[in-house]
Amino acid sequence: MHAYLPAIGFGQIKKKSQLQQLLSSVQNFPDQVQKIRLDEESSLVVYTKEVAPDIGLMICGEEDMQGSFQMEYYEPYINSNVCSSKAECSIEKESAREAYDGVCDDCRLGLNLIFSVNNFMEYRKYQVLQGFFPTVTDACLSALCTQGKILLPILKRPEAARIAKKKEQGRQKLIEAAREGNQEAIDSLTIDDMNLSNKVGRLLNSCDIYTMVESSIMPCGMESDRYTIIGEILNVVPLVNEISKEPLCQMDVKCNNICIRVLVNRSGLMGEPMAGRRFKGDIWLQGVVNFV
Repeated sequence: MHAYLPAIGFGQIKKKSQLQQLLSSVQNFPDQVQKIRLDEESSLVVYTKEVAPDIGLMICGEEDMQGSFQMEYYEPYINSNVCSSKAECSIEKESAREAYDGVCDDCRLGLNLIFSVNNFMEYRKYQVLQGFFPTVTDACLSALCTQGKILLPILKRPEAARIAKKKEQGRQKLIEAAREGNQEAIDSLTIDDMNLSNKVGRLLNSCDIYTMVESSIMPCGMESDRYTIIGEILNVVPLVNEISKEPLCQMDVKCNNICIRVLVNRSGLMGEPMAGRRFKGDIWLQGVVNFV
């Protein structure tokens, strides 16, 4: 059973027979079928079925010349049309299956962001037709979450946002310079990190951690595309799974100045989501890449 099925509204599926019935429905009544000829005997096929706008279930496998389909894997997904990053992004194929991961190197994050590429069939088809992989121009990031919490916003002075934005812009310039080998920038970033660590250590005795940390993203667990995030909620869209009728909550979350569209089952969300409040949860990061 896929761990993130509850995130798209299939939390009631507990038995393999129920899962098989759902997968059969996706294969027999898909909303979209994508095929790529691999060789003279087989084709790569992806069936997708939406349960809400830009949200659904995908089945990937191979089909032989007689039309017999063999499923390789299935995954829930959510797509976003909001550009998250225009930083350099590379695409790598997973070794064990026909799936692709994106690696985004955005200086706003301070780490390489790894995500599952939802539109890998478009990427793969380009390679088959053109003979080479395209260049990625930007990525629209999204995420599935099974359990999340709503946090209250941090009380800040009116000018605090302007000061924080100015500091962040200066830090991004230092990071870019450090990547080019500028030793002064490297030393400055090191000193800033040491000062920040000392400041946090002093404040921990008197402040709650969520008062000090307004936004963050860090790896979570053994999988490379799993993260724990805290971010500001920009907007909230209530949705319903059209098949199971389970209520869902879609949020655009600003995390370290990166916008991520997060989907969580309403039963797995603690608190009332509202724009301006914050979201905290463990996510499976996905994304749609645009390329030329």
